[in-house]
Amino acid sequence: MSYRLEYQSNWPWICALPLALLLVLAPLQAFAAELTESEDDTFSKLETEDDTDIVYLPPVGGAPADRIGAGTRGAGTRDPLLVLLAPEKGGFTQSAGPKLYWWLPSKFSGTVEVKVDANRGNQPPLRVEQEITNAQGLQVIDLSGFDFELSQGSREDGPIYLWRVMLKNSKGVAVTSKFSYVQRIPGGKPPDETNAEVRAKVLAKSGIWYDALAELAQDPKLEKQRTGLLKSADLELKLSE
Repeated sequence: MSYRLEYQSNWPWICALPLALLLVLAPLQAFAAELTESEDDTFSKLETEDDTDIVYLPPVGGAPADRIGAGTRGAGTRDPLLVLLAPEKGGFTQSAGPKLYWWLPSKFSGTVEVKVDANRGNQPPLRVEQEITNAQGLQVIDLSGFDFELSQGSREDGPIYLWRVMLKNSKGVAVTSKFSYVQRIPGGKPPDETNAEVRAKVLAKSGIWYDALAELAQDPKLEKQRTGLLKSADLELKLSE
């Protein structure tokens, strides 16, 4: 009899246990769902932000300078007079006449000399000289405007071109000189997109430096994207006072 009474007295508690558990777990489940949703939103935002960046990815297998065992003698270093806009070991293009850019942090008057020369073959080098006055900021030579084309080859055995920019003072004396490398490789299917920013993003991720930069370099509306691309190659453009 006592056993029967004890069993009956615990029966309401046993019946109430699932309800109690439900009351406890329901808020926890709601909190977990909210937390998961919040995390998903966070990751989604991060992915979206990262996806907008234009980042240069060095080509698998090495850059042009790696193929000839050469250095760039500080092509991208912080120079008060001249900075070449090229990755540390040069880069690739798919164009026969790419645009090559450099940066003048301070105003400079004198002569700028640009030379482009192949490391193999009998192709005569291109040498261009121009007098400049108080030149500052972004500078460019468009090789398509000259009777000179980069020969095309594979990444492994194609010709590599050294391009050098030299600044001379009014007396014709060189005050600084920098050089880097450019190699023309077969082009894949061009991005099926009229938007320069999207084209630049595709090219940068494929390791095609010079063409990606050319898409962004001279459009003021794409200055932020250009800055991001340059930063991914450890390049920063500043003007000296």
